[in-house]
Amino acid sequence: VKNSEQLVTDLYKQIDADKNLAGIQFDDNLGGNYPLPHTIDVTLRFPGELRKSDNIKGEDSNAYSWATNVLFPTYQLPGPRDFLLNHGAKPEYKAEGFLQIQEELSLAIINHLKRRERGENFTGNGLHIQMQRFPYPKWISDKLLSTMRLFIPLLVMLGTAYSCVNNVRAVALEKEKQLK
Repeated sequence: VKNSEQLVTDLYKQIDADKNLAGIQFDDNLGGNYPLPHTIDVTLRFPGELRKSDNIKGEDSNAYSWATNVLFPTYQLPGPRDFLLNHGAKPEYKAEGFLQIQEELSLAIINHLKRRERGENFTGNGLHIQMQRFPYPKWISDKLLSTMRLFIPLLVMLGTAYSCVNNVRAVALEKEKQLK
């Protein structure tokens, strides 16, 4: 495609996700430029819906998408998201192919720049790329504390409502008996 707008339009037209894994969008200023600069801005455009979704129907809409519209989870627990999963939380970037495309694209750009600078190919032999979760500081996994965060405001509200109802009842009783 000729530019980023046409790429987005073409990807929206492709309803069948089996044909295209993703779109790779380079900066429009790179069109026809040679040699390529050392810093290249790249945008990976994936479908809005996840391909490898094992979610149950009825979950929130972010369960089926990349959830790029939210900065933080609706209900945030202490510690990293889904800390028991080694590969990270949803959306699963490895299962969706995001990390593989990012790796292949990076290796292709490195190969191109190495050929240009030194006249030799970058084979990637001996190069081993590993995925690792982002480090997270120590935290205490306390389910009671997390649950209490939900119920303490409810208990305070119910306690306040009960005392308000009793006060109204007492004032109404005083008015009926004409004590004041």
